[in-house]
Amino acid sequence: MVKADNGIVARSVRLEFEKLAEGSNSPLDWYDNDAALTEIFHALSITFPAGETFFIDTVVRYGSRIKEKRPELWKQVQQFFKQEAMHTAIHEQWNARIEREFHHPMSQLEDAVERRLKRVKRFLDHRSQLAVTACLEHFTAGLGKVLLDSPGGTQVQMKSKQPFRSLWIWHALEELEHKSVSFDVYEFLNGGYLRRCLVMLFVTGKFMFVVTKIWWGLIARRKLSRLASVRKYLLFMLWNPGILVRFFPHWLAWFIPGYHPTWFSSHEGSLINRYIKLLKRDSEVTKDSRGKTTFVFRPSFPTFAAIGAFAPAKL
Repeated sequence: MVKADNGIVARSVRLEFEKLAEGSNSPLDWYDNDAALTEIFHALSITFPAGETFFIDTVVRYGSRIKEKRPELWKQVQQFFKQEAMHTAIHEQWNARIEREFHHPMSQLEDAVERRLKRVKRFLDHRSQLAVTACLEHFTAGLGKVLLDSPGGTQVQMKSKQPFRSLWIWHALEELEHKSVSFDVYEFLNGGYLRRCLVMLFVTGKFMFVVTKIWWGLIARRKLSRLASVRKYLLFMLWNPGILVRFFPHWLAWFIPGYHPTWFSSHEGSLINRYIKLLKRDSEVTKDSRGKTTFVFRPSFPTFAAIGAFAPAKL
């Protein structure tokens, strides 16, 4: 675990799963024992390996300029790279498990997302690509805030089995930690207000379309009732827990002239510290001979009710 002065911490994580029974055809619907809702999270996970790599690529090309002109920002960028690289590795591991357990073509779907992002690179200039990264980081930070600091997010946590609950909490809190980095790089390069607003409108529609399309394919492969699944999807996003409705004010703030991701962040430090305590209690924390700390997320740790003292205050 490497900590920078800016509060961005590069944590090492290991994910472990229950052993799969030989020839088992009964996958674990780990979110509320609901197949359609579990597949929402699987659809999101498919986008992360290629997405996180894209984020790094769009920032790293400016590395020498940032290092020379903004050394403090460069320190943050380095920690951002380390966090994103770990996110990529863990979601690749989880996606491989999903492929074995649910028999979804996860690697093919990951490749399709990568191809989409390659098209983005072909058609957008470098600053616009960086704007895409800043917009998607705004998305992930906002969704992370919903998960960690809203009644709907608490409900999602309570309905999630381990080790998946810890995985999403860890990912969410790190998105909050580095939420300003790509935006600050974009501002350093004078990317401009109009460009980031137009790109956000493009990114929002494209991201929601891609995730929904992937989810639709996953439920179809499982032969779930499409009408019932769509109803659950819409309720999940718009009503209870209402993830998109809770996210909307954060999304809208992007369009305020002069906006910066540190707005509305007054208690995020204490929020992150609270969840770090939760993760330490809800996982095994190991140290190797060099003193490197690793969080090990396993399926056998306590349920949310047993550690509810660390739940967000807004209930």
